[in-house]
Amino acid sequence: MSGPRVPSDGDTNRDGGADLADFEVVAECVHGPDTATPPPFCDPCDFSNADMDGDGEVDIHDFAEFTRVFTGG
Repeated sequence: MSGPRVPSDGDTNRDGGADLADFEVVAECVHGPDTATPPPFCDPCDFSNADMDGDGEVDIHDFAEFTRVFTGG
């Protein structure tokens, strides 16, 4: 998946923290294990940004990492 990589801080929109806007991106893009294509309602760049562990898929591992760094708001 090409596109800009997000640091493991979870700030998918680069506004300074892993907040509710970033949660929405991750939640929309979670697609399950062994699925390297974004779901229909997830922008490919958002999918790449939500792949916090860099394995080419957005799954429960990425969601768990996001909850670890979530700052709220």
